[in-house]
Amino acid sequence: MAIPAARAEPSIVLTPAQKQMMLDQWLSSLKADGAMETVAQCAGKSPGSLESELKIMFSNCLDLGMDEEANMAACVESGMSRITGMSDTELMGCLGMSSEAIALDQQLMEVEEQIDELMEIYPRTDEEEQQLQLLQEQQSRLQQQLNASGGGDVSAAEQQLAELEIAIGDNEPSPAQLAELERLQELVSQEQQRESEQILQQLKEFSQQ
Repeated sequence: MAIPAARAEPSIVLTPAQKQMMLDQWLSSLKADGAMETVAQCAGKSPGSLESELKIMFSNCLDLGMDEEANMAACVESGMSRITGMSDTELMGCLGMSSEAIALDQQLMEVEEQIDELMEIYPRTDEEEQQLQLLQEQQSRLQQQLNASGGGDVSAAEQQLAELEIAIGDNEPSPAQLAELERLQELVSQEQQRESEQILQQLKEFSQQ
């Protein structure tokens, strides 16, 4: 089940109306793709009961602050495990992720934990800087592989971009590959920009109510 992607700028404090908007968006996305009913069945709960528990959990996680992405993600993951009675791996299997995607996701989480530990060190030694760079490169590769396997929460353009980057690898891209790479990168950039603008516009509208 996807971790909520909507984020606000650190300077924006969510009002009760804005918080409700975020809750509604997340729950609507779970219902739209059928994840709510699927997880409810795996957890042995009714969809209504699961929705009520998730709403309380996500509301509590939102109180941590929208700018604290890592803390919020950890809060949601912990809450999902507690409510469903399933580990993260079991939950992903319930949602139809392949064993390959689950393994990649686990590797990605381990690498990200190591990156977080190194990011907290300052100043870092040359050896630590080199290790951080290698881990970030590994993180990028794993994310591309996860997206290509269908396990990432990505758009069609993002998945096509990930597949193309894997196909190119360390090789020099052909003129056709380079043109397609630039096209997909521009599409992804535009999608991300639209999403950010939409979220900020919604927050502004709610703040004026």
